[in-house]
Amino acid sequence: MNERGSIKWTSLMLPEHIQELKRLRQRQYDVNQPVLSEDQQEEIQRKVREAYESQAPVTVEYYENKRMHSVSGTIDKVNLTMRRVEISSRTGLDYITFNKISNIMFK
Repeated sequence: MNERGSIKWTSLMLPEHIQELKRLRQRQYDVNQPVLSEDQQEEIQRKVREAYESQAPVTVEYYENKRMHSVSGTIDKVNLTMRRVEISSRTGLDYITFNKISNIMFK
């Protein structure tokens, strides 16, 4: 069967309605930022310190713009003043603030 239903109706819809449908489709993938316990936060801090000192490759999962993201690389710098880490990956440098990190995994 050929799925033409949405194509047929979009020509009759107002541009505002089409934009709102696109926004609704995108919003269905939004997630809330995970709430970490104090133990989990301490574990992340320990792993950040260990990964920085050993320069071991890690994958960091973090929350940004209502989505979960991940980046793989090595932690080059820990900036305590700005409360963020600098991760060197294949795509360049990524800066992630401590409060956005939800998990760190050693490769």
